[in-house]
Amino acid sequence: MEEIFKPIPDYLKRDGDVVVTHFSPSSLEQPLCLWNFNYLYLRNRRRDVPTGAPAPAGGAVHDAIQSVVCDDVDYKEAIRHAITRLQEHTPRDELDAAKIERYVEDIPDMVSLGLDAMNEVFKEQGDIEFTQEKVLGYEHPRLDVPVIGYADFSTPKSIIELKTKWSRPGAVRKDGSRGFSVPKPPTKPDPAHVRQVAFYRACTGLPPTIIYISARDWAVFDQSNCDELQPDNLQRCMEFLLQAAIVRQNLLKISNDPKVLAGYIQPIWNDFRWNVGDEFLAEAKELWKL
Repeated sequence: MEEIFKPIPDYLKRDGDVVVTHFSPSSLEQPLCLWNFNYLYLRNRRRDVPTGAPAPAGGAVHDAIQSVVCDDVDYKEAIRHAITRLQEHTPRDELDAAKIERYVEDIPDMVSLGLDAMNEVFKEQGDIEFTQEKVLGYEHPRLDVPVIGYADFSTPKSIIELKTKWSRPGAVRKDGSRGFSVPKPPTKPDPAHVRQVAFYRACTGLPPTIIYISARDWAVFDQSNCDELQPDNLQRCMEFLLQAAIVRQNLLKISNDPKVLAGYIQPIWNDFRWNVGDEFLAEAKELWKL
């Protein structure tokens, strides 16, 4: 990936290897300390960081809906595959194991409601064909590498992002079981999700649609019912992402050595995104050790 859009400049190379080929909306959402650890220190090892059940569960439901909508896979077969995929996830701890057990129960409802929501969007946007996971790239004159992301679904009229809201664990009961509460879909989209679809709009010029699904209901947000998805706000959100990319690029021009950059970035250890497991957290704290 030496030349995706432009030639990779030398300051993004270390010992002959390219350290950074592009930015992504998800990496630009991370605090600088976590970005330094994940993308400059761990690099490919970041895939080994243990993840909680919501991530593989969300991916399983997304792929199930995508297979039905885009590839005409049988609905029941898609659900069976999603359940199997989630059951193969290795839980982080006892709570994560309880989440997997509950999410397996929720998957059929999540897929069914997600398909209902997609059908509603389909009716609103006309008799058009959905396509899956479109790779999008964006260049800016002040950036030496592009911003690259993946849109869940695309149509000639919209870019569609699908988000899942999973049941929340409650306290352990006297009998040792754990209760869960099913969340309602949000009344407005999460700001980080708005920034994500702002990137899609910047790449395609198409208005975005965000779909939230839970095991109870679904909600669809687009420009017809959501102030956050109006063009002016989406432009501001894209500028936020570009500013985040420029800051990271400026740091990389100082050094692409994560130990050096640790001296320029304050670690925020109480950020929930540092839930990376004891082994990786110990490595991170060693990176910032005085």
